[in-house]
Amino acid sequence: MEQSKKFISPGAWFSMTYPADWNEFEDGEGSFLFYNPNEWTGNFRISAFKGNATYGKDSIKQELKENPSATPVRIGRLECAYSKEMFEEEGVYYTSHLWITGMDEVAFECSFTVKKGEPAVEAEKIIASLETRKEGVKYPAEIIPVRLSEIYQINEAYEWVDTTVKELLKKDFQGAEEDIAKMQQMMEEKYMGAAEHKRKFSVSMQHYSFAVEAFIKLARNFSLDEYELAVHETKTGEVIENVKNFRSELGILYLNSFNQKAMQKVFDANELEFKPLFDCAVYVYLASGHPLAGKESISFSDLEPYPCLSFEQGNKNSFYFAEEVLSNLEYKQTIKADDRATMLNLMTGLNGYTLCSGIICEELNGDGYTAVPFAAEETMTIGYLKRKGIPLSHLGSRYIEILKQYEKHCK
Repeated sequence: MEQSKKFISPGAWFSMTYPADWNEFEDGEGSFLFYNPNEWTGNFRISAFKGNATYGKDSIKQELKENPSATPVRIGRLECAYSKEMFEEEGVYYTSHLWITGMDEVAFECSFTVKKGEPAVEAEKIIASLETRKEGVKYPAEIIPVRLSEIYQINEAYEWVDTTVKELLKKDFQGAEEDIAKMQQMMEEKYMGAAEHKRKFSVSMQHYSFAVEAFIKLARNFSLDEYELAVHETKTGEVIENVKNFRSELGILYLNSFNQKAMQKVFDANELEFKPLFDCAVYVYLASGHPLAGKESISFSDLEPYPCLSFEQGNKNSFYFAEEVLSNLEYKQTIKADDRATMLNLMTGLNGYTLCSGIICEELNGDGYTAVPFAAEETMTIGYLKRKGIPLSHLGSRYIEILKQYEKHCK
């Protein structure tokens, strides 16, 4: 028997089954996307709409009336209005199948996009499994996959409960019945009686001003009344830990020929995967008034009289965890800093420098700094870290789209 997963929509309007090797991916508001991330056979999208008692049937009739290319078909027990269209993208031709169907007060819009000539059987099986769920009816408990957004809510709830209980235990806790009741009351007030949860997105990153700027652009496009956003500009080890422990959905960092093998072992051990975004040449980042700022390129020997600045990595101070390329070289003068603002001050006050991607964000760092090509054949690959097997949320995908735009700024 073919294995499948159960999907129950938010608000429990409807349920359906889909192939066990597919995953749910967050799509636009009110739309749900499913596909096989390991072997792509098509994108299945579904949206549901509620109306009066005959809204489902009425939507089918309306589609058949208004869309000349729509034809009536039956999938399982469901009547549908079916149409399709062809399109081309980057030299590849696709077919987008569209079904309008419904039952009672719920109408569904389903689409399945596949390469031209590929079958739509998988989508038809999903549509045949559609069922509406009635308000006030108690359905049997079922095990269904946890949504990405729910994973972060579960993690947040666990951290809150863990912290709260520990705080209570530090006080005059006697293990009496009233103590247990007090804990239960606090948890229920926090979560059981809470209003709608905001959708969350968090990203951790090495000290990259362009990654912060991308986060700002993301935040400007979403209402903070509906979303709770967080950004952590921090040490390499904490970037990895935050993604591993679901504190952040994404981690932004770099790999190069020196650290790639060692870092990949760390990623694998923590069930993480690294996705490259773009490659950058190495630049020397320094103050505009620095004696070397006017040079066309800077060699390693040119830098010898000046302090090399790097970010403190705490307990994980291996060269592999360094945020600066060529950290394994011997430097005559070195100074470590904890934050980007301090490092910029050291550049100005001590003629310090650091080695980086050369992507400059004047809006955040100011216009008093410049990036000069480093005279060495070295490349750094900027990319993002994510949990294996967990698809990106809608905000996560949008953030990555914004980050990709910085490739054109790689000098």
